[in-house]
Amino acid sequence: MNSNVSKNELRLKMRAELAALTPEEYQVLNRGLYAGFMALELISKADKLMLYYSVRNEVNTVALIRELLKLGKTVALPVCAPGRDLQAAVIHDLSELRAARFGLMEPGPKAPLLEKDQLELVVTPGLAFDERGYRLGHGAGYYDRFLAGIPSVFKLGLAYDFQLIPRLPVESHDIRMDALLTPTKYLSFT
Repeated sequence: MNSNVSKNELRLKMRAELAALTPEEYQVLNRGLYAGFMALELISKADKLMLYYSVRNEVNTVALIRELLKLGKTVALPVCAPGRDLQAAVIHDLSELRAARFGLMEPGPKAPLLEKDQLELVVTPGLAFDERGYRLGHGAGYYDRFLAGIPSVFKLGLAYDFQLIPRLPVESHDIRMDALLTPTKYLSFT
């Protein structure tokens, strides 16, 4: 990929590639990711995790959330707070979610909040990731601000293989992942 491509051009390209996935491709890719995710030692060891609720053709996290809840893990999902901040709100069942801005699903207003430093693992969405561990989000900066406040918490990106590119344009506020999981590989950046 051309190193002179802007973040916005990359966002458009990745959104188009995600939208082009057939339902069959989407299912196959997510089955591979699900198996790899549940086999990770860091998942079995972590008790307090934050995941995102997938929208559109993002890596599907719904089955992961259900399984983690069945295993008795404390599962938090992000809530968009004033000031373009994220909060980690605990859920016990997916029925506790409600429609929110940007087409997202969030825990309801009565969901208990976890302090950021209580988290052991944050599963982070992205439109693209590079081979150094940097991610390209949707452009609002919510996750970069959230993750900047918890440098010691393990940050795991989830992506399909075509979302992994050699090098993303990086700015000073961009937060690097500790690892990335795709349907075919696990990359550690620590």
